[in-house]
Amino acid sequence: MHDTESAYNYTIYHDALLRVGLFQCRPCDDLFRDDSRAMGHYLVFPRTSGVYITPDGGEPLVADPTVVIFYNKHQTYRRAKLSEEGDACAYFEFAPSVLCDVLPHFDPAVVDRPDYPFPLNRGPSDPHSYLLQRLVVAHILNEASPDKLFIQESMILVLERILNRIFPQPRRGMAQQEMQSLGQPAHGALARDVQSLLATRFQESLTLPEIAAELYVSPYHLCRV
Repeated sequence: MHDTESAYNYTIYHDALLRVGLFQCRPCDDLFRDDSRAMGHYLVFPRTSGVYITPDGGEPLVADPTVVIFYNKHQTYRRAKLSEEGDACAYFEFAPSVLCDVLPHFDPAVVDRPDYPFPLNRGPSDPHSYLLQRLVVAHILNEASPDKLFIQESMILVLERILNRIFPQPRRGMAQQEMQSLGQPAHGALARDVQSLLATRFQESLTLPEIAAELYVSPYHLCRV
């Protein structure tokens, strides 16, 4: 149904960590406006090659599946026709708590600009990340009761993969140090605690924040371990 409708913009999933939405419009649709404003901090995966996106103060980019587009909340941008396909994408809005936890590992300067967490407006995608976010969207659309843990963990992994590709090596000191420490005994103990929790409470649909809260760690740290 979603691929045959002419134009739409709606949320397909929402929890404490993440909101997922789908957008599609062709140049003839009312949604294809010249000027738009991002309503959240978005990671956007284009699905067509039919539109130019020009962020406020930036250069035009061809929105196609080889790129990921970043939007900061309230950022304005312009959309222009490239082909009759128009604009189609999946967008992922992460809670500020997730961004505050993840981004400093790649860009320490983010602590000085909490309202502007993404310093770039685009980055390279890769086949694995693109496939994983498509699997998440398909899971949400096709399952009567989507698995929140799968959705949350998968999209934090996608966010981390994309950030790894756009930030140069010298700026990732925190991430490198943490990766070197993942083999420490404390991390093995945390992994066992997670296994124990899931083994004894398997009948509950536990989410990533709930598991992290039980074990007194952040969702991102839990994912990395």
